[in-house]
Amino acid sequence: MLGTTLNGAGTSLHTLEDAVDFIYPVYDNQIFEIQIKDQTGEIHLTQTKVHNPIYSAKRDCDALVPIFEKENVLTKGKVAEANTLLLDAQKMFEVMVKYYQDFGVTMYTPYGDKNQLA
Repeated sequence: MLGTTLNGAGTSLHTLEDAVDFIYPVYDNQIFEIQIKDQTGEIHLTQTKVHNPIYSAKRDCDALVPIFEKENVLTKGKVAEANTLLLDAQKMFEVMVKYYQDFGVTMYTPYGDKNQLA
């Protein structure tokens, strides 16, 4: 991640929401039907969910940085003048699943579901 933070562009953190039995209401209740065009130009209908904007406001992705550093998932550095974060995406996912299962840690509850990691 070049010149940004997990708060700014940590979209990989969302993989947890669909990989486990996620207990937080991060998706809006409405399902949207949209048209997409494939590489041949053919139009297809599909359904998609969107994130609940009220719950999305609770995200604090950067609060996960100490966990990711401790677990050797993330390394901080610089490229020229830009702050950078180098992440191992597979290991990040594995750590997120473990911390969610053990402590309830998510980008919405970065200190655990009972604030036990604060």
